[in-house]
Amino acid sequence: QDSRSAELAPRTGTGKMAANFWNSTHFRHWLDASDSLLKEAAAMRVKDRELFSEEQLMRIRVCYAQFLTALAKKSNLRQRVAATAAVYFKRFYLRNAYKEHDPRLIAPAALYLAAKTEEHTIPAKSILSQVNAMYKADHPYPYTIKDLYDYEFRIIAELDCDLIVFHPYRPLTQLCSDAAISDCFQTAWAILNDSYRTDLCLLYPPYIIAIACIFMAASILERDPLPWLQSLNVDATDVIQVVNGISSLYSPSSIQQSGSQFLEAINAKLHRHFSA
Repeated sequence: QDSRSAELAPRTGTGKMAANFWNSTHFRHWLDASDSLLKEAAAMRVKDRELFSEEQLMRIRVCYAQFLTALAKKSNLRQRVAATAAVYFKRFYLRNAYKEHDPRLIAPAALYLAAKTEEHTIPAKSILSQVNAMYKADHPYPYTIKDLYDYEFRIIAELDCDLIVFHPYRPLTQLCSDAAISDCFQTAWAILNDSYRTDLCLLYPPYIIAIACIFMAASILERDPLPWLQSLNVDATDVIQVVNGISSLYSPSSIQQSGSQFLEAINAKLHRHFSA
Protein backbone atom coordinates (compact mmCIF):
# COMPACT_ATOMS: atom_id res chain seq x y z
CA GLN A 1 0.00 0.00 0.00
CA ASP A 2 2.85 2.40 0.78
CA SER A 3 3.95 2.22 -2.86
CA ARG A 4 0.68 3.80 -3.91
CA SER A 5 1.27 6.82 -1.71
CA ALA A 6 4.85 7.03 -2.95
CA GLU A 7 3.59 7.04 -6.54
CA LEU A 8 1.14 9.83 -5.84
CA ALA A 9 3.29 12.05 -3.65
CA PRO A 10 5.88 13.34 -6.16
CA ARG A 11 3.17 14.55 -8.53
CA THR A 12 0.76 16.10 -6.06
CA GLY A 13 2.84 17.39 -3.17
CA THR A 14 0.87 15.16 -0.80
CA GLY A 15 3.81 13.12 0.46
CA LYS A 16 3.44 14.04 4.14
CA MET A 17 -0.34 13.59 4.07
CA ALA A 18 0.00 10.24 2.32
CA ALA A 19 2.61 8.97 4.77
CA ASN A 20 0.43 10.00 7.71
CA PHE A 21 -2.60 8.29 6.18
CA TRP A 22 -0.96 4.92 5.59
CA ASN A 23 0.22 4.89 9.22
CA SER A 24 -3.11 6.06 10.60
CA THR A 25 -5.82 4.12 12.42
CA HIS A 26 -8.14 5.18 9.57
CA PHE A 27 -6.15 2.97 7.23
CA ARG A 28 -4.85 0.26 9.57
CA HIS A 29 -8.03 -0.38 11.58
CA TRP A 30 -10.74 0.43 9.03
CA LEU A 31 -9.69 0.37 5.37
CA ASP A 32 -7.12 -2.38 5.68
CA ALA A 33 -9.59 -4.42 7.76
CA SER A 34 -12.57 -3.64 5.52
CA ASP A 35 -13.14 -7.26 4.46
CA SER A 36 -13.65 -8.50 8.03
CA LEU A 37 -15.68 -5.40 8.92
CA LEU A 38 -17.97 -5.90 5.94
CA LYS A 39 -18.56 -9.50 7.03
CA GLU A 40 -19.51 -8.19 10.46
CA ALA A 41 -21.79 -5.63 8.82
CA ALA A 42 -23.46 -8.35 6.74
CA ALA A 43 -24.36 -10.19 9.96
CA MET A 44 -25.88 -6.97 11.32
CA ARG A 45 -27.96 -6.50 8.17
CA VAL A 46 -29.34 -10.03 8.58
CA LYS A 47 -30.72 -8.87 11.93
CA ASP A 48 -32.07 -5.68 10.34
CA ARG A 49 -33.95 -7.56 7.63
CA GLU A 50 -36.24 -8.84 10.39
CA LEU A 51 -37.58 -5.29 10.49
CA PHE A 52 -36.60 -3.54 7.24
CA SER A 53 -36.69 -4.39 3.55
CA GLU A 54 -33.48 -4.16 1.51
CA GLU A 55 -34.76 -0.93 -0.05
CA GLN A 56 -35.47 0.57 3.37
CA LEU A 57 -31.97 -0.33 4.56
CA MET A 58 -30.48 1.48 1.59
CA ARG A 59 -32.70 4.48 2.21
CA ILE A 60 -31.62 4.64 5.87
CA ARG A 61 -28.00 5.01 4.76
CA VAL A 62 -28.82 7.68 2.18
CA CYS A 63 -31.41 9.61 4.18
CA TYR A 64 -29.26 9.88 7.28
CA ALA A 65 -26.24 11.07 5.28
CA GLN A 66 -28.48 13.81 3.87
CA PHE A 67 -29.87 14.51 7.32
CA LEU A 68 -26.38 14.97 8.77
CA THR A 69 -25.49 17.48 6.05
CA ALA A 70 -28.69 19.44 6.67
CA LEU A 71 -28.27 19.33 10.45
CA ALA A 72 -24.67 20.54 10.17
CA LYS A 73 -25.73 23.47 7.98
CA LYS A 74 -28.50 24.49 10.37
CA SER A 75 -26.03 24.22 13.24
CA ASN A 76 -23.49 26.44 11.38
CA LEU A 77 -20.96 23.64 11.22
CA ARG A 78 -18.49 23.15 8.38
CA GLN A 79 -19.07 20.47 5.74
CA ARG A 80 -16.01 18.63 7.05
CA VAL A 81 -17.83 18.12 10.38
CA ALA A 82 -20.80 16.61 8.55
CA ALA A 83 -18.42 14.37 6.59
CA THR A 84 -16.71 13.15 9.77
CA ALA A 85 -20.11 12.50 11.35
CA ALA A 86 -21.16 10.52 8.28
CA VAL A 87 -18.07 8.31 8.61
CA TYR A 88 -18.75 7.78 12.34
CA PHE A 89 -22.37 6.88 11.55
CA LYS A 90 -21.36 4.39 8.86
CA ARG A 91 -18.63 2.81 11.00
CA PHE A 92 -20.97 2.45 13.97
CA TYR A 93 -23.42 0.45 11.87
CA LEU A 94 -20.70 -1.81 10.53
CA ARG A 95 -20.76 -3.32 14.01
CA ASN A 96 -24.34 -2.67 15.09
CA ALA A 97 -27.88 -3.17 13.84
CA TYR A 98 -30.26 -0.34 13.05
CA LYS A 99 -33.01 -2.25 14.86
CA GLU A 100 -30.97 -2.27 18.07
CA HIS A 101 -29.60 1.31 18.03
CA ASP A 102 -31.92 4.05 16.77
CA PRO A 103 -30.43 6.08 13.88
CA ARG A 104 -32.55 9.03 15.06
CA LEU A 105 -30.20 9.24 18.06
CA ILE A 106 -26.97 7.94 16.52
CA ALA A 107 -26.95 10.62 13.80
CA PRO A 108 -27.05 13.72 16.05
CA ALA A 109 -24.72 12.04 18.57
CA ALA A 110 -22.25 11.39 15.72
CA LEU A 111 -22.45 15.04 14.65
CA TYR A 112 -21.97 16.26 18.21
CA LEU A 113 -18.87 14.07 18.55
CA ALA A 114 -17.55 15.03 15.11
CA ALA A 115 -17.82 18.73 15.97
CA LYS A 116 -15.54 18.12 18.95
CA THR A 117 -13.07 16.09 16.91
CA GLU A 118 -12.93 18.76 14.21
CA GLU A 119 -12.48 21.50 16.87
CA HIS A 120 -15.80 23.16 16.17
CA THR A 121 -17.53 22.32 19.44
CA ILE A 122 -21.23 23.09 19.74
CA PRO A 123 -23.49 22.66 22.81
CA ALA A 124 -25.55 19.48 22.84
CA LYS A 125 -28.70 21.52 23.47
CA SER A 126 -28.07 23.42 20.22
CA ILE A 127 -27.84 20.18 18.26
CA LEU A 128 -31.03 18.85 19.83
CA SER A 129 -32.83 22.14 19.25
CA GLN A 130 -32.13 21.86 15.53
CA VAL A 131 -33.10 18.18 15.47
CA ASN A 132 -36.42 19.00 17.10
CA ALA A 133 -37.04 21.76 14.56
CA MET A 134 -36.26 19.41 11.66
CA TYR A 135 -38.14 16.38 13.00
CA LYS A 136 -41.39 15.92 11.08
CA ALA A 137 -43.71 13.29 12.57
CA ASP A 138 -46.97 12.82 14.44
CA HIS A 139 -44.97 12.52 17.67
CA PRO A 140 -42.23 14.62 19.31
CA TYR A 141 -38.55 13.77 18.95
CA PRO A 142 -38.08 11.16 21.70
CA TYR A 143 -34.49 11.73 22.89
CA THR A 144 -32.89 14.06 25.43
CA ILE A 145 -29.50 15.62 26.08
CA LYS A 146 -28.70 12.76 28.46
CA ASP A 147 -29.37 10.27 25.65
CA LEU A 148 -27.04 12.25 23.38
CA TYR A 149 -24.25 12.21 25.98
CA ASP A 150 -24.73 8.49 26.61
CA TYR A 151 -24.47 7.63 22.92
CA GLU A 152 -21.52 9.91 22.37
CA PHE A 153 -19.52 7.57 24.60
CA ARG A 154 -21.09 4.49 23.03
CA ILE A 155 -19.97 5.67 19.58
CA ILE A 156 -16.43 6.35 20.86
CA ALA A 157 -16.29 2.80 22.25
CA GLU A 158 -17.64 1.20 19.06
CA LEU A 159 -15.08 3.13 17.00
CA ASP A 160 -12.28 1.89 19.29
CA CYS A 161 -11.49 5.57 19.98
CA ASP A 162 -10.38 5.97 16.34
CA LEU A 163 -11.76 9.46 15.86
CA ILE A 164 -9.31 10.98 13.36
CA VAL A 165 -10.76 10.69 9.85
CA PHE A 166 -8.82 11.45 6.69
CA HIS A 167 -11.08 13.04 4.08
CA PRO A 168 -10.54 13.59 0.34
CA TYR A 169 -10.89 17.39 0.70
CA ARG A 170 -7.17 18.07 1.14
CA PRO A 171 -5.91 15.84 -1.71
CA LEU A 172 -8.65 17.23 -3.94
CA THR A 173 -7.50 20.78 -3.21
CA GLN A 174 -3.86 19.85 -3.79
CA LEU A 175 -4.59 17.95 -7.00
CA CYS A 176 -6.66 20.85 -8.37
CA SER A 177 -3.71 23.18 -7.91
CA ASP A 178 -2.51 21.67 -11.19
CA ALA A 179 -3.22 24.41 -13.74
CA ALA A 180 -4.45 21.83 -16.24
CA ILE A 181 -7.48 20.99 -14.07
CA SER A 182 -7.80 23.98 -11.72
CA ASP A 183 -11.17 24.96 -13.19
CA CYS A 184 -12.63 21.61 -12.05
CA PHE A 185 -12.33 22.43 -8.37
CA GLN A 186 -15.83 23.68 -7.53
CA THR A 187 -17.61 20.93 -9.44
CA ALA A 188 -15.33 18.25 -7.97
CA TRP A 189 -15.93 19.62 -4.45
CA ALA A 190 -19.71 19.35 -4.91
CA ILE A 191 -19.36 15.77 -6.20
CA LEU A 192 -17.17 14.91 -3.20
CA ASN A 193 -19.83 16.20 -0.80
CA ASP A 194 -22.39 14.00 -2.55
CA SER A 195 -20.12 10.96 -2.25
CA TYR A 196 -20.85 10.70 1.48
CA ARG A 197 -24.30 9.38 0.58
CA THR A 198 -22.46 6.23 -0.55
CA ASP A 199 -20.22 3.87 1.44
CA LEU A 200 -17.15 4.61 -0.68
CA CYS A 201 -15.42 6.32 2.26
CA LEU A 202 -15.38 2.91 4.00
CA LEU A 203 -13.72 1.20 1.05
CA TYR A 204 -11.22 3.50 -0.66
CA PRO A 205 -8.35 5.81 0.35
CA PRO A 206 -9.17 9.53 0.32
CA TYR A 207 -6.86 10.35 -2.59
CA ILE A 208 -8.58 7.78 -4.85
CA ILE A 209 -11.96 9.35 -4.08
CA ALA A 210 -10.51 12.82 -4.74
CA ILE A 211 -9.12 11.73 -8.11
CA ALA A 212 -12.46 10.15 -9.05
CA CYS A 213 -14.33 13.36 -8.20
CA ILE A 214 -11.95 15.43 -10.33
CA PHE A 215 -12.24 12.90 -13.16
CA MET A 216 -16.04 13.25 -13.05
CA ALA A 217 -15.87 17.05 -12.86
CA ALA A 218 -13.59 17.21 -15.89
CA SER A 219 -15.97 14.99 -17.84
CA ILE A 220 -18.94 17.17 -16.88
CA LEU A 221 -17.02 20.25 -18.02
CA GLU A 222 -16.30 18.48 -21.33
CA ARG A 223 -12.61 18.10 -20.65
CA ASP A 224 -10.62 14.96 -21.40
CA PRO A 225 -9.42 13.72 -17.98
CA LEU A 226 -7.54 10.65 -19.27
CA PRO A 227 -4.14 12.29 -19.92
CA TRP A 228 -4.23 13.84 -16.44
CA LEU A 229 -5.25 10.53 -14.84
CA GLN A 230 -2.49 8.66 -16.67
CA SER A 231 0.06 11.18 -15.44
CA LEU A 232 -0.73 10.27 -11.81
CA ASN A 233 0.35 6.64 -12.21
CA VAL A 234 -2.42 5.35 -9.94
CA ASP A 235 -4.62 2.28 -10.30
CA ALA A 236 -7.28 3.40 -12.77
CA THR A 237 -9.45 0.41 -11.83
CA ASP A 238 -10.01 1.78 -8.32
CA VAL A 239 -10.72 5.24 -9.72
CA ILE A 240 -13.32 3.93 -12.18
CA GLN A 241 -15.01 1.87 -9.47
CA VAL A 242 -15.37 5.00 -7.36
CA VAL A 243 -16.62 6.96 -10.38
CA ASN A 244 -19.26 4.29 -10.98
CA GLY A 245 -20.27 4.34 -7.31
CA ILE A 246 -20.73 8.10 -7.24
CA SER A 247 -22.43 8.15 -10.66
CA SER A 248 -25.15 5.89 -9.26
CA LEU A 249 -26.25 8.84 -7.14
CA TYR A 250 -27.35 10.80 -10.15
CA SER A 251 -29.58 8.25 -11.88
CA PRO A 252 -33.21 9.54 -11.78
CA SER A 253 -34.45 6.09 -10.79
CA SER A 254 -31.74 5.56 -8.20
CA ILE A 255 -32.74 4.72 -4.67
CA GLN A 256 -30.04 7.23 -3.73
CA GLN A 257 -32.49 9.97 -4.72
CA SER A 258 -34.20 9.84 -1.33
CA GLY A 259 -36.28 12.87 -0.39
CA SER A 260 -37.62 14.01 2.95
CA GLN A 261 -40.75 11.87 2.61
CA PHE A 262 -38.61 8.75 2.82
CA LEU A 263 -36.90 9.96 6.00
CA GLU A 264 -40.30 10.67 7.56
CA ALA A 265 -41.48 7.14 6.69
CA ILE A 266 -38.29 5.61 8.12
CA ASN A 267 -38.60 7.68 11.29
CA ALA A 268 -42.21 6.57 11.73
CA LYS A 269 -41.17 2.92 11.47
CA LEU A 270 -38.27 3.47 13.88
CA HIS A 271 -40.62 5.16 16.33
CA ARG A 272 -43.06 2.23 16.28
CA HIS A 273 -40.21 -0.22 16.78
CA PHE A 274 -38.38 1.58 19.60
CA SER A 275 -41.60 2.53 21.37
CA ALA A 276 -42.86 -1.04 21.48
